[in-house]
Amino acid sequence: MKRSASFLSEHEWLIPLSLAVIFILMTLPGIEWGVPSGWNPDELIQRVTKALHGNWVFDETNFDYPSLPKYAMYWLGRLLQGWGMDDAAIMLAARKLSVQLGAGIVVLAYAIARKLGASRAAASFGALLVLTNSELGQHARYAHNDIYVAFFVALTVWASIGILKEGKGRGWFFASSLIAGLAASSKYNGGAIILLPLGLFIFQEGKRLWDDKGHSLENFGLAGLFAFLGFALGTPKALFWMAFYFKRMIPALLNHADYGFLPGSQRG
Repeated sequence: MKRSASFLSEHEWLIPLSLAVIFILMTLPGIEWGVPSGWNPDELIQRVTKALHGNWVFDETNFDYPSLPKYAMYWLGRLLQGWGMDDAAIMLAARKLSVQLGAGIVVLAYAIARKLGASRAAASFGALLVLTNSELGQHARYAHNDIYVAFFVALTVWASIGILKEGKGRGWFFASSLIAGLAASSKYNGGAIILLPLGLFIFQEGKRLWDDKGHSLENFGLAGLFAFLGFALGTPKALFWMAFYFKRMIPALLNHADYGFLPGSQRG
């Protein structure tokens, strides 16, 4: 027993890796279902396929979603096209990429628990709960943006803990803000996770926040800049064609509360 505990202590990385592999083995069977036909959960890969054939330009005709997942699938598709693979193979590869992100969320669940001070057993149990969550398995089987935003939200949580735990709160504040921008670039409402590092940084700074207001404004301004850069990394037109993009994105974003509702839809 002691030998096993010692082995796990020296090779702890095997625990989250094993859980990630289990998730992948559970999720991959049947992932080819419906390929190459277009299904609603695979909405984004259908647009990416059009872009790969020159029939679609990102961020110029549809602004319901930001573009990080679309670009991830697009460059994966370009790579596979170069190897002579067809649209069906590209759609299947995009789904498998979602599975890898789901496995990454399982790993992050373990890492978050450990960073908060949980034991290996408690962290393993927490990651196991995430691994067996049916919603995670469902979203990880499709080439859509939900699994991307979940991954970057989890990564933001992991980085945000460093604001309190590592003694280098400023660096972790900027890092978690950048990742929160990536979450927003995956799905607009993912940007709400910026409130976590912001709140933790304010809590950590305490009285110093008011004693040096100039320094505090600098920190918040830089955090906002990092968040925007994270968004622009996944949605580059937000930076390089700013007026065009935001003029069309903001109305689409404001309409999200009504997304999917028809004139006869019942609310509440």
